Amino acid sequence: MFINACSAKLIETLHMDIFISYKREYEDFAKRLYQSLVGWGHQPWLDVFHIPPGTAPETKGWDDAIHSAMKAARVVVGLLTPEALKSEAVLDEWGWALTNSRRLFLLWLRDIDEEEIPPRYIRIQRIDLRRNEENGLRRLHSALESPVLIIPPDTSKNLERYAVSPLNISVDRNRAKLAEKIEQFWIRGVLDRVVGDAQFELRVELKPDTVLKHKDYGDYELPTTGGIGEMFQEMGQELLILGAPGSGKTVLLLQLARALLQRSQGNPAQPIPTVFNLSSWSERLEPLEQWLIRELRVRYQVSRTLARRWLENQRLVLLLDGLDEVQIEHRSACVEAINDYRHTHRGTPIAVCSRLVDYEQLTTQFEIPSAIALQPLTNEQIDTYLESQSKLGGLRESLDRETSLREMASTPFLLNTMVAAYAEMEPHQIMTFATRTERRNHLFDHYLARQFMDDPRYTLAQTRRWLSWVASILTKRAQSVFYIEDLQPDILPDGNRTIVRLMSGASIGVTILTLLLMASLLASQQGLIVIALGIGLSITIFYTWNARIRSAASVRWTISRFGFLAGLPLGLLLGSVNAATTDISSLDERLVLCYQDLTRPVLVINLVVGLVLGLILSGLLSLLFGLRRQSVVMSKIQPNLGIRLSAYNAIRGGVILVLLLSGSLLAFFGMVEFVIPSLTLQLVRESCPFVSLRRSAEISLTLFSLIRDQSIINGLSTFLVSVPIVAATLGFFLAGGATVIQHIVLRLALSSIAKAPLDLARFLNFATDRGLLQHVGSGYLFRHRMLLEYMAEFSSAPNSQKGESSE
Repeated sequence: MFINACSAKLIETLHMDIFISYKREYEDFAKRLYQSLVGWGHQPWLDVFHIPPGTAPETKGWDDAIHSAMKAARVVVGLLTPEALKSEAVLDEWGWALTNSRRLFLLWLRDIDEEEIPPRYIRIQRIDLRRNEENGLRRLHSALESPVLIIPPDTSKNLERYAVSPLNISVDRNRAKLAEKIEQFWIRGVLDRVVGDAQFELRVELKPDTVLKHKDYGDYELPTTGGIGEMFQEMGQELLILGAPGSGKTVLLLQLARALLQRSQGNPAQPIPTVFNLSSWSERLEPLEQWLIRELRVRYQVSRTLARRWLENQRLVLLLDGLDEVQIEHRSACVEAINDYRHTHRGTPIAVCSRLVDYEQLTTQFEIPSAIALQPLTNEQIDTYLESQSKLGGLRESLDRETSLREMASTPFLLNTMVAAYAEMEPHQIMTFATRTERRNHLFDHYLARQFMDDPRYTLAQTRRWLSWVASILTKRAQSVFYIEDLQPDILPDGNRTIVRLMSGASIGVTILTLLLMASLLASQQGLIVIALGIGLSITIFYTWNARIRSAASVRWTISRFGFLAGLPLGLLLGSVNAATTDISSLDERLVLCYQDLTRPVLVINLVVGLVLGLILSGLLSLLFGLRRQSVVMSKIQPNLGIRLSAYNAIRGGVILVLLLSGSLLAFFGMVEFVIPSLTLQLVRESCPFVSLRRSAEISLTLFSLIRDQSIINGLSTFLVSVPIVAATLGFFLAGGATVIQHIVLRLALSSIAKAPLDLARFLNFATDRGLLQHVGSGYLFRHRMLLEYMAEFSSAPNSQKGESSE
């Protein structure tokens, strides 16, 4: 009776604010929902109560009633079930709501394969009633009461899952290794280092005008409570984070990484959040998938095969930082590459960070349903924080007096920097400046002075000069992370660059030449001296011309088909030449009664020796041609790791070749001394069957001595002492020794022209301890990009030496 009375009243008013769309199988729940909506004070519409009795479904009267009710409603609540997805009528009602700007809520009643949900509905906000109907209805009530489309997060969820805690070891070792590296590099190495700074509640607002949304996707709104992890889930795991410089975009992104890491703990079904810096994308302007695979291999040591499989199976959450750090002429192309990737990898969770002003200047927008913009700190937040600090009376007075200074203080990074720089300073020392740039420079000048006060290790002038040099390199290359092993001769002035290239080539060439000459003299082969000179000169020219330093942080020995095919015919050729030059006509006729019949034994023996020699050469060349080297790694928080590993691999390569080549030659000579005599005797007996066994043995030994004394055997036998030197030289330089020499020469040159300290790693660690840099794997990241930009401008300014007099 209660329902019928309410229904009659609503029919009379014709003000139906909520339309309930469902499949007939769920009529009982629809009626319970109707009762709940009435109890909340709404005016719902349900066909079984409002369509006149006797009206048949799918008739004109039925369709007109549905249409009239939907036009009168401002909200459509649909029951998301497998049966509803198969109903054209239900899907048409949902589609009409989206097309005509009605708020659409989908109540998730039954488990559904999300691949069966049409694309236009996949991003609609869903309220899950599958496990707890009462809690889901409570969330719907709160959302309907809101003046905007807000779905509060489920308070029954355990939000403690987003707290920081150590990662457990996963069954999947590769997955666990990647998670540990993200934790080590980005959470402990970067995020946790700002924990000592003041932590402000980051205020965000929806920014729908900054994304290219599909018209049928509907709108996202921010959850009222919960952290960035909850927000990311509510927004369909696709988010664009925008904000002013220093507003906390990267911090928020890393907080998201931490939350998602915790959520993936012990749950192989959850993807691993992986941080990528977009600045390196502009180096090759390649499709995003190729770039991601390369970054996973280089930065996180994930094999290409595994990286491709993870991307195809959506096993990673892509956290892309620094769109504004991509070279400006390539930013739109980068956005297009990300959009193209999302077209072919629908459903991959993704978050992108960018400065708001830089993004708004682009002609291309992200096809991401949701964007948020970080808001400045409020005056109340600023004042509350400053009141909690001591010795900041001068700063508080300056903030009250100078509007531009208070505006800067609304940025969390700059406010923290002010507290460190202006502590115990009087208002007249803080001063007033005409431009924001002057104010920023004054702030960072005093911040540096404070950070390096009473530290005897390096002077302020040295720190300014060397950090400006690092910043200028990163700016020139449009990169964010500085790696010592990435240093190249092109960072030097033109004149110094040429000298360094000549010195590097000459150092490598002379070193190799000296070792090869030593091996030639030990082998008593004067002719090899000319070969050694030619090799040394060629290597000098090669490394002078090709001066790029290629790190050998990882070396893999494989068998090269080309090297094998090249070595085998070379050995056979040597054997054939040796056979053609072997003269048996001078043998004692009393010893050789039928020397004219020994041509065949000589040819066979030489070819056998040549074949074995060819196999040895094939193995050596296949190893040399099959040498594969990889460049920079981030596997450990250890500076200059790439060059350290290059030196290690160089020594290991030399030892490997010495053992392999020496062992092969020992086996070769063992064959010559023990196997060939028996073969010679057998061949002589076949060629001269009428000769006695004793005479055949004498002929065989004489013939074998003649063959052994030829160059192919006699020459190699004299090399037995010098072979280890040649092998060690080849292995050392090919596996990384040349890289080490090039890097040492470059570092000496940088130190001589005062561009960088000789012990660069020690200085960068010092700057990290003072809070100017942060460790990211084996690289260094400026504490904030504004600090990097300040340092880069300082290095290029005409009065860049002003720091010299400020000590």
